[in-house]
Amino acid sequence: MKNILYAIVIIGNIIIWSVALSGCNMKKDAQDDTREIIDIRKSLSTPRTFYCPSCGEKLHDRQIYDIFSKGFVCSHGHLSHWYPLGARRNPNDPSASCGKSTPKEIIIEWLTNIKYRNQLQDQLAELLAAHVYLSEGRSFNTSDLKYTYCPDCGLELAEIPSNDLYVSSMRCPNGHEWFFRGTLFRAYGTDMFIFDMTRYTYDMGYKSYFIDQSYRGFLPKQVLEAVKNLTIPPDKSVTPENNRLK
Repeated sequence: MKNILYAIVIIGNIIIWSVALSGCNMKKDAQDDTREIIDIRKSLSTPRTFYCPSCGEKLHDRQIYDIFSKGFVCSHGHLSHWYPLGARRNPNDPSASCGKSTPKEIIIEWLTNIKYRNQLQDQLAELLAAHVYLSEGRSFNTSDLKYTYCPDCGLELAEIPSNDLYVSSMRCPNGHEWFFRGTLFRAYGTDMFIFDMTRYTYDMGYKSYFIDQSYRGFLPKQVLEAVKNLTIPPDKSVTPENNRLK
């Protein structure tokens, strides 16, 4: 009998400690999210002048849907966005669901609430934002753009020797150094500049993520349903008829 009571006490203590630790972890996660939000908002709100990596013209702010980045456009209409803290790769919960109701609200919530945005792969987030822009009738970049000019001063970048076989090192006449591997970024992956998608890139990404579902593990179910049900103007049809979501 004593052994049974002793076992019950031990099990009870384990349960109590498990609940306590779970609560601590939840509190720590919430604190981490709060710190990250503060860091992001501080970076995005700090006045800085940037120049288009494609043409060197001064960049102007534009509204985008992504809590982790800031959107820009230059006088030539080149669209880009900036991740001040670099890329993130966090695990996601495919069954997660936000409290919004309409398809557009759901997608925007996933992009602008750090709790959900943290679960989205950056490429998927860009694709989701582009999908909403399409529904709003916004334009895309009309051609693939090259990273040619320094975002800090607008002067032309020149390639310099690199110690990394897969990364190009670049420097402008003012000594600003950048690295290139698909996108433009500083050391340690911060200050990442990305050109917005072209319509062709969007269509290919749409097919991979939402039709073929090649990246099924990265795609929350609620987001997929929202993409299916978001109304796109007829003249902005998402993909050819045989590529539409079923």
